[in-house]
Amino acid sequence: MTRRFVHFATALSLLLAVASAGICMRSQSVDEAWEFEPRAVPGPWAGESSGPGGSGPWTGWRLRQRIGSAGGRLVFVAHEEPTWANSPPVTTGYLSPAALPSSALDRSAYVLRTYSGAATFRWPGVFEWASAPSQRRRGINVGRQRYVAVSWLVPAAAGIVLPATAAWRRWRRWQRSRGPAFPVALPPPPAPAGREASGADVDAKGYGGRQKRGRLPEGEGIGTV
Repeated sequence: MTRRFVHFATALSLLLAVASAGICMRSQSVDEAWEFEPRAVPGPWAGESSGPGGSGPWTGWRLRQRIGSAGGRLVFVAHEEPTWANSPPVTTGYLSPAALPSSALDRSAYVLRTYSGAATFRWPGVFEWASAPSQRRRGINVGRQRYVAVSWLVPAAAGIVLPATAAWRRWRRWQRSRGPAFPVALPPPPAPAGREASGADVDAKGYGGRQKRGRLPEGEGIGTV
């Protein structure tokens, strides 16, 4: 059971890495997003409006959230906006590149550095976060806004860890099953204690015919001049 779970998790991690790398390449030239259903939230009175965001008396506030892919990053945006009697409806679901505004996933369209209480954090090329509370600017009420962006290379790198570890372990087991690549010459064993090795023992133990000091090979006598 444990082995099956490990194999399943490895396959999912590999799928995550491949999918993240593919989306990262696609997002370099194509921006797309998913718009969630707006949710009503409390907020201050915003008066009447006759602008492009709607006209007529103020009816409340709504929270809009979208997640998308742009410029090699996974982007999440959440912002509050006032609604009026004639505010246009929000298009929810998948937003194709043709239907997605160019500024829909851009941080500068939401959290500005000039906003009071704005907080930002950035790790270049990896992660970016920004947030601003609701406030009134130039006579206009601005709702809370949040922006989070993560490079697609982060989930790709996280997904490759488990498959790479499994591949390394398989390679190590295969190397061990093959044995050493070259024969290893072992040192000769020591002579038995308490007696001197005979000529046969010397040859059997791999001394190559070397003579032991103080003794001649068997069968040879001392020559005379």
